[in-house]
Amino acid sequence: MLWYQRVLEKFNLEMHRIILVADPDGILQEESILGNLTGQGFEVVEYNDPVAFRYVYEAEFRDQTDRKLIVQVRDHNLNVLPYDVLQVGVPVSLSLAEFFPRFSYPVLKQLDMDVIGALYQAYSEYDGGKLGDQGTREFVLQHVYELVPGLIKNIEQFIRILISLHYRKVQLSEDLIEFINEKLQGKEFFTGINGAKLLAGREEFWGFLQEQWRLFIYNKIKGGGQTLVPFEHNDIRVYIDNLFLEGILTPVDVTEGADNLPGWAKVGIAGYQDTHGEQRLTLLIEKLEKLLHQENLSYQHWLNVAPVLAEAKVIVHEVENLPRAIKDRFNGVYRELGKLFKEWLLVKYGTLSNLPYIKNPVMVHHIPKFLGYQGRKNGWQRLALVVLDGMAWDQWLLVKKHLLKASGVRFEEGSSFAWVPTMTSVSRQAIFAGEPPRYFKDSLFTTNKEDQLWKRFWENEGFKAFNIKLVKELGDGDGSELDSLLSDPKTQILGLVIDKVDKMVHGQQLGTKGMYQDIELWMQGGYLQSLLDKLLANNFKVYIASDHGNVAAVGQGKLNQGVLVDSKGERFRIYQNQEFLREAMEETKSIAWPNKYGLPEDIHILLAEDETAYITKGKSVVSHGGISIEEIIVPFIRLWKEEQH
Repeated sequence: MLWYQRVLEKFNLEMHRIILVADPDGILQEESILGNLTGQGFEVVEYNDPVAFRYVYEAEFRDQTDRKLIVQVRDHNLNVLPYDVLQVGVPVSLSLAEFFPRFSYPVLKQLDMDVIGALYQAYSEYDGGKLGDQGTREFVLQHVYELVPGLIKNIEQFIRILISLHYRKVQLSEDLIEFINEKLQGKEFFTGINGAKLLAGREEFWGFLQEQWRLFIYNKIKGGGQTLVPFEHNDIRVYIDNLFLEGILTPVDVTEGADNLPGWAKVGIAGYQDTHGEQRLTLLIEKLEKLLHQENLSYQHWLNVAPVLAEAKVIVHEVENLPRAIKDRFNGVYRELGKLFKEWLLVKYGTLSNLPYIKNPVMVHHIPKFLGYQGRKNGWQRLALVVLDGMAWDQWLLVKKHLLKASGVRFEEGSSFAWVPTMTSVSRQAIFAGEPPRYFKDSLFTTNKEDQLWKRFWENEGFKAFNIKLVKELGDGDGSELDSLLSDPKTQILGLVIDKVDKMVHGQQLGTKGMYQDIELWMQGGYLQSLLDKLLANNFKVYIASDHGNVAAVGQGKLNQGVLVDSKGERFRIYQNQEFLREAMEETKSIAWPNKYGLPEDIHILLAEDETAYITKGKSVVSHGGISIEEIIVPFIRLWKEEQH
């Protein structure tokens, strides 16, 4: 029996409309379980804020017998719920201790919920006795991570394991890292490296590998000694292409001697993209094509593919004289990916808002929750969230290229899903509210309440109102208007909105290439670099986010509905009357977005299909609002100077 099937045995989904779940371990946040619950018509709402919960419950569930609700309480006790909800709901209790009675609960509780399914399959075949802490750790490492510390004999094996773990974005629990570290202490290859730090920190490891690569190239050219990392070993060399192609490692500058390097190493040399654009693009396309043949795609697959697609897109538009055949091949895989993504999104999007945000904010409204958790965990005193309104992943790559020129700047890159429709007042407002759009229904079509929502979130985190600031409409000038705010010690939580990219989008007449040119010119002006330098100099922890991306589209014809539309963009329409939406669907190539996905119940969304827009037929535009990969999956970046890490 599969893990999600075992969990769902606890529920009688056919008989009950409101189910109350005591879930201290967050079992409901596992993707396959969420998918099955939402697939059977249930909406899962986590009980956090009593006022916010009451608002949603009264508006959408209390008297609407066609709506099915699961209330998740992250506690063993359901008594925190309002009395009237307890009276109508059916209680269910979930605990890892119940599902794994022969394993150590303290060890299990620290594991990522993403791995519990695989662990349960192995546990189902386990016929031994009860295991203590050490036995449970050994079982988990062997059967979930395929890692047996006692069998690691040399540096090649250890580095290969580290690359594999961090490339797959596997985060081992602190408990498991300490266990591995103890097992490896005393082995010769483990001397001289901080193994625990490299196991625990993805960016610490990539930084270590980056420096080792620089030394490797230098030694190859100059005839120097050996590096700690044996890059030429087959077990490690096999990863090199992907590490550079996906931007995990940065190519190093070489002034002379590059011709003497082996061919496989040139992907890690600056300028390779310009001189080997076709080969680089081919490798990226092959990686994207593999996705088309995978089954049971998860949200993580799409978060990982977005930067790869962005890199390929940049090459297609920036590298001169690419053969028509490879451009056609890219366009073909781009269309197929778009189709596959849309099909996946229409089924799975409803599960995303309830996924755990501790490792990375899966959706943009998770961002402040993630930052709050990081603050409590790491004890930082000052935080700056810089929102680059409307920036897509491919545009971030252009921005990053300029920022990397600054000495010592490092990035930890991730991705998040935007809210649909991918418009500023919906998705950016969700960032500052820390909640799905259903919680700010009254301001859904305006951004005037962002400051209020931002302050309310952080006041609930324990900060004072005078410590919390939000500044918008930035991106021009020299940025000196922020100097006093940045140097003021009372400024602890700072939100900054740079709307320059979004303005480029709405004024763009030259398509994707025009966007790239405008971003290059803006970055050359130095505004963003100067702002980030000031933030870092004033000891802010700095994160960069986007609320939605953008895509080049072609007009399919105008929709002339006048006042029948409550809000409209070039790639979306919002209605309160479903009949008007149905009329528009008959006239256009469109899809109706399921309004149960985090939106107020009386909001109905029409989206232009594929890369089309509701403008004059045949006219080209760069826009947003729809559900293309570029619009939906946006970058989320941590930025720091090396000495600040």
